[in-house]
Amino acid sequence: SAGWTTLVTGVDSEKHRVLNNGSLALRDYDYATFAQRAIDVDLTVALIAQWAPFATPIHEDDAATYRMIGGYDFVVEQTVEQLELEDRDLTIVHLDEVDHAGHATGFSPDNPAYIEAIELHDGHTGEMLDTILARETIADEDWLKIIAKFVPRGSEKINERAFGKGRDWIEEARNNPGEMLPDAPPPGMPAMPAGDVEINLEIIDAWCKSCNICVRLCPERCLELNELQIVRLKGPDACTGCRLCEWLCPDFAITVNRVRLKDNKTDKREAA
Repeated sequence: SAGWTTLVTGVDSEKHRVLNNGSLALRDYDYATFAQRAIDVDLTVALIAQWAPFATPIHEDDAATYRMIGGYDFVVEQTVEQLELEDRDLTIVHLDEVDHAGHATGFSPDNPAYIEAIELHDGHTGEMLDTILARETIADEDWLKIIAKFVPRGSEKINERAFGKGRDWIEEARNNPGEMLPDAPPPGMPAMPAGDVEINLEIIDAWCKSCNICVRLCPERCLELNELQIVRLKGPDACTGCRLCEWLCPDFAITVNRVRLKDNKTDKREAA
């Protein structure tokens, strides 16, 4: 619950005070969830979750117009129904199969059950996106206002430009699929090296738009924006190489490298 509360409030556990599933009663309500902030500006909110504790911070804020907790298929079905409603402003959906598979069988790219759960989620996420795009009012919905309300403060213009470029690319891809969507093999998941490793981050400065997502969600708090508002690794010794920043970066500006040390005495390295 500590991680989920951080996600929905935008502050870490030092502020919201939820440290684990057993400390929800300690939560500091001065830090509202983004669902509550949506309610405060008269938006309608739907919350559909597969795991009840995820919904607890939002439920306690009474910040959802519509709430449902159920199994995986139920959550997918209800989410699609909510997204079809033209008067629904914000739909929050939580699917738990990936986390469940990881805890049950291991969080590894070499684990078929874990990868199968990821692919299951990906497929239904695509179904949800298709439902949004099929809305009759999609062209008239003011997405830029929604973006401005929920991105980190100071990054509104950057995220608006990124959104515009993404929408232009989608339109071009629809008109010229052969040119914009060339055949290419899907990217593979790199195997994590065993044994002693050295971790380093490759950051493409030109691709970083200062959105601050990686900085806020780094579990070890070892990232920051420099004086040019470009992300940098401030605490190399604290970095575990979890790759969360790499996976969350919307512009693929970060690559996490884990290099196996073949012989610590002679410092010979083998890239993995």
